[in-house]
Amino acid sequence: MTGTPRRRFLALAGTASLAGCTDLRGLLRDTPEPVPLEGAALRAVADREAPSIPETVPVDVADDHLASSTATAREHLDPVPSPLDASAVPNGAIRQELVEGREEATEALAASAGAASPLEAMDELRHARQHARFVAAGWASVEAGLTYEDVLDDRSPVGDAVDRFRSRWRYVGADPVRASLVHLCIQERVRYVLHHVDDREPRIGPGHSSPLEVGRLAGGLEAARASLADATHVHDRFTASLDEERSLRERFRSAATTLAARVRTRLDTVPEGDHHEPSSYVDRDVDEAVAVTGLGDLARSLHFADGGADTLARGEFPWAIHGAHQTLVWRRAFRSLRRRIEDGEHATVEAADDVGAIRAAAVTAIDEAATAGSNPRLNHSVLARVARIVAEADRMIVDQADEDTIPLAYVEEPVGRYVMARELARATPPASRTVAAALRGN
Repeated sequence: MTGTPRRRFLALAGTASLAGCTDLRGLLRDTPEPVPLEGAALRAVADREAPSIPETVPVDVADDHLASSTATAREHLDPVPSPLDASAVPNGAIRQELVEGREEATEALAASAGAASPLEAMDELRHARQHARFVAAGWASVEAGLTYEDVLDDRSPVGDAVDRFRSRWRYVGADPVRASLVHLCIQERVRYVLHHVDDREPRIGPGHSSPLEVGRLAGGLEAARASLADATHVHDRFTASLDEERSLRERFRSAATTLAARVRTRLDTVPEGDHHEPSSYVDRDVDEAVAVTGLGDLARSLHFADGGADTLARGEFPWAIHGAHQTLVWRRAFRSLRRRIEDGEHATVEAADDVGAIRAAAVTAIDEAATAGSNPRLNHSVLARVARIVAEADRMIVDQADEDTIPLAYVEEPVGRYVMARELARATPPASRTVAAALRGN
């Protein structure tokens, strides 16, 4: 969620009040002068506990699967000298990249051990294996002359393996909501594998490859192997949990088609405007210092939404369903925020406490949405991303608030992220109901 510096900020007013205020509408006014904020107080706001909505998949992932992936990463690193010094790798630039690769692998291994869910652990281990293999292959290129073409020979076996998996993978399940999320997880990982085994990737001829190029190719293929292993494990554990492997292909197709049509209708109702100038979406004069930053981010996402035509055509129905779900959330959030702006609800930030209250409103909205309604799994599939928006905004504030006094302009963008996160969270349960109804044929 990084981006270019944004226009001047103001945040969304919600039904929750800012700290010390009973009605946000009392703060709905423009700030005539630049607002200095206390750096330490801002950092304290960003250091508060972030909402925790881990990425999950409704499958019982076996501990030994994670242990095997951990062992693979460590096996790649074991033969590489530590530390790598100039006597081992004379080229300083190459040596630095390999040292950093080892650090990345080590950090990912540590993160996997403390991951909030098995799915997040699998993803961390994929990163660990990729970086570890990058280091191992780069070192082997320096030490033993491993070439780009040598590594390229490993691509076909990975491609053959993913083809074998796809030939037996079917859209089966019992509960279509649970099954859609499982098959989405598999689909994401299969897509990742196919990207790395695509034979259209430019080849680097003999004698023109550096140890780093060798390492990057090897690391990408190792990540593909890890992704395929994860997809296979999730698939096999899921099908083993079913009393009957009932085909859901037509159910998924119908739901994806229904939701794609709904998305197109919703996108058609987005008012004309320029997402680079978000005030153009509202039918009233809005100073550039009002709450339009979040509206611009939401409009930008909607601008690039395509209704899922390509994924439907490829038969990637779980992916199309998930994409429609996110677009429906973003569209509902855009409509809500736009209405608030047109109603004059522009919350002024005058102190770090106001930033804290806006952040708290976002966290509360995420926590409430996580338990709202009867579709927690669908809610979580979107809210995990919304929670990351808050966490990223926290990091941005910590990075910017490094002085005793901070101009408001320095933290406009991250506070705008809090605004957007709150609206997205509130929009999630209603959109989840729509998706669940389509999946269940209601």
